[in-house]
Amino acid sequence: MSSPSLGKGMMRGYSASIGSGHSMPDAAATVSGVSFHHRTGFDGYSAAELARTLLEPSVHVYVDGGANEFEPGYVHVDSAISSGLPFAGTPRPGWLVVDYDAKPRTRWIFDELVRALEDAGVEHLLLDSGNPLEVDRRHVWAHLPRGHRRTEIDALISDLNARAPKALDIRTTAIRPPLSPHRLGGASRILNMSEDEALAFVRSVVEHTEHPAPVRNLGDLPLVLARALRTGDGYESDEGDRSGRDINVVRELLVAAAPDHQIVEWMVHDKSVVGSSKARAKERQKAGAGERYIEGQIKSAREWLTRNPAIC
Repeated sequence: MSSPSLGKGMMRGYSASIGSGHSMPDAAATVSGVSFHHRTGFDGYSAAELARTLLEPSVHVYVDGGANEFEPGYVHVDSAISSGLPFAGTPRPGWLVVDYDAKPRTRWIFDELVRALEDAGVEHLLLDSGNPLEVDRRHVWAHLPRGHRRTEIDALISDLNARAPKALDIRTTAIRPPLSPHRLGGASRILNMSEDEALAFVRSVVEHTEHPAPVRNLGDLPLVLARALRTGDGYESDEGDRSGRDINVVRELLVAAAPDHQIVEWMVHDKSVVGSSKARAKERQKAGAGERYIEGQIKSAREWLTRNPAIC
């Protein structure tokens, strides 16, 4: 599954090579009916698969190396790959993408972010951006859906940027996928794993997202979520009362693929966890009342997640 070397310099006017000194042939590409003359190079299997998997289907193509010259506008990612031109798109939900712009004397900030991801057990891709004019520029793709850990990492990034303004840029749009060509020449490369390992990691994320395995044991839950069930702490209330805290926990349990009946069991009946004090109080007052309360929370949480798919 190893990919050929990606070419350097994917726009008109750039001389590029592939392998050991072989010139890359000129080629013409048509994107949405507009023909471009360029140097080919986005032909790596790994690069194409990562682009399709990590980005939303519509992307912008860079033309002639212009910083913001997007022509012909949005195209399908497959057309962009076929064109051989550099392109950027929107990360799919669940991915935190950070662009470190290598400002002088700020490398420690980027290192602290990577260390925090590693300490939290967050799998991520670490990339050299491929910018030939800024050789220390880095990208990070971390699988980090909205939730407790994402909140902590977002807060860390805000704190780090307060000490070195705009050193870390959270990219929600216009980011190049891993291994893709740069508009100024070069191509990004993965630094912390092989291309095959990167593909396996990304595919495992997609498989879990589309077909999550049911969670039936506390040990299978994210650590902070299991702790919240055991201690009753760790999830703030959006609504300002105990039921608001409960629905936040229920949302996270649904995202973690816990079955409805298991959520009810944990939050009402499982004596090994604190669960929901409100649900247990209701259950003590009348059999089944606590269960119905949590079932209502599950319904509301599921409706909320449907309206806010980026949480998943």
